Amino acid sequence: MIQIYETVKKIKRIHDEIRKEEHRFICHAQMIGTTISKVTVNPVFEDRYFDLVMFDEVSMAYVPQVIVAAAAAKEKFMCVGDFRQLAPIAQSEESKGVLQMDMFKYLGIINGNGDMFYHPWLVMLNEQRRMHPDISAFVNRYVYKNLLKDYKDE
Repeated sequence: MIQIYETVKKIKRIHDEIRKEEHRFICHAQMIGTTISKVTVNPVFEDRYFDLVMFDEVSMAYVPQVIVAAAAAKEKFMCVGDFRQLAPIAQSEESKGVLQMDMFKYLGIINGNGDMFYHPWLVMLNEQRRMHPDISAFVNRYVYKNLLKDYKDE
C-alpha cells in the first residue's frame, strides 16, 4: 500500500512539472493549438487574448463553447466547419435547446430541415483532398450539389 501511495505522489509531482512547463510554453508561444475543453478549464488561458482565434469542427461545438473561444480573440475570430456534418451530441432531455444547436442553426444559416440560407460570413471551401474521387463523387452529387472539386496533384 505504501508503494502505491509513493507512486501516486511521484505521478502527481511529474504532472505538476508538466503543467508548469506547459504554462511556460503557452506564455511564450506565438501560436497555440489546443482544444476548447483545455481553454475552459486551464487557468493559463484566463485573461489571455489572441490576435486570431480559429475554431475548427464548429459544427460539433455547443454555442457556449464557441462564445468562450470568441471571447479570447482580440480582433479576429474564425469558425471552420461543415453544417452538413455532425451536430453537437447531447444525450439528456434537459439539454434540449441551445446545447443541441450548432452555430449554423444558431446564426440562422440553416433551419431545422438543414436548408441553407445566405450569410455574408460564409465561405465555401470547394476543394477536397481527403477522399478518393470515387467516394467524393457520391458525396458531391448527393450532399454538395456538385460544388465540390477534387484536388488534382500536378
